[in-house]
Amino acid sequence: DKAALLEVVPDITLLFELEGIPVLDEFARGVKYMFETQEIPVWLCFAVQNYLDTLRSFGPNITKVLAEFHRFNEITADLLDRTNLADHHQNDAKKDLEDMRKMVTVKLNGVDIFTASRMALNRSSYNDRASRSSSFLLHNPLFCGLWIHYARVLLHQTGVRYAAKPGAVLHAVQLYTAVRQQQQQQQEEEEEEEVHLVPVPEWPDLNRLVAMQGLQAFFVGTEPPASLQAHFKNYCMSRGVSPANWLAAANRRKGKQGK
Repeated sequence: DKAALLEVVPDITLLFELEGIPVLDEFARGVKYMFETQEIPVWLCFAVQNYLDTLRSFGPNITKVLAEFHRFNEITADLLDRTNLADHHQNDAKKDLEDMRKMVTVKLNGVDIFTASRMALNRSSYNDRASRSSSFLLHNPLFCGLWIHYARVLLHQTGVRYAAKPGAVLHAVQLYTAVRQQQQQQQEEEEEEEVHLVPVPEWPDLNRLVAMQGLQAFFVGTEPPASLQAHFKNYCMSRGVSPANWLAAANRRKGKQGK
């Protein structure tokens, strides 16, 4: 137990010096509090015991946690790179995505940031510990799990702001529903004439989004519009156009017919 703690504590102190590491568990918070106040809080004892119990629980399977940690960061980095290539416009949400891309870069030239930081801080030292690879990520599954959870939540929050800011998701659902509705109507007409068309494609992600949010989040009323004209009116109202415009036009047409 003592050897395990002596191995991880020096790297925990790096968490307070490295920028872009927003994840701290109770073990790390306790170590920071201990160095700042020269006191050992009671809850640090529980955090240390929890850390040791976690190591014993994983046993030889502890390497799977590190593999999942690196796999998650690689997938997230690839997703953010593709977003950056597809969209060259700069805005606040885009900057948040770029900042997150830097955060998930946990390796520099194939070396994890803890090993690189240890080597940089101990460049003047010639002992074996200074040049040895850091085992912080391997021996700290709690940090890896908290990191994955934090990064995933941040990605979802930033992604929602990025996608929803221009109303892209709202209008994508409206357009998707209108096109599918129109294609289904045409398909029914063609089936009566015994002409087979390509099946109407589905977009599972948008279907799932509509199921989660409800139709009221995308359309005026409890049901989608039934015609192209109604879809256009729904789109205009979602953009802030007043329904009074159509009422006024209808009244003008009635007035002309009466004359």
